[in-house]
Amino acid sequence: MLIYALAATMLVQSPPLQFDLVCTGNSTMIMGGRTTRSTFESHYRFDLEKALWCIGPCQTVSDIEEVTPATIVFHVVTDAGTNVFRVSRTSGTLTSVWHALPNSIPMTASSQGTCEARPYSGIPASSRF
Repeated sequence: MLIYALAATMLVQSPPLQFDLVCTGNSTMIMGGRTTRSTFESHYRFDLEKALWCIGPCQTVSDIEEVTPATIVFHVVTDAGTNVFRVSRTSGTLTSVWHALPNSIPMTASSQGTCEARPYSGIPASSRF
């Protein structure tokens, strides 16, 4: 009986709350009538329990916008606008769309890629006060 209970527990385990994602894909930017296409590779760190994320060396830690069973939504805010990212928790697909602020450089940008989960490398405590 104990063996069945352990097996059932293993089958119903929830997804990890802390993990890294390495995402690769293609980006398109349109500025001044010119279209530029490029490839990217980005390393993200997520702590869903604390609703925090960071990119690369984690110089800036930000709040996760939304977590659902299907999607993680997070964004990068700059003086010129916001880049909104969505990661599918089932397929690993990453999409992003740039939203320029009024009176900033008119630009449209988007990215699509695929992410692979990696072991959690941590979000530095020194990045948060």
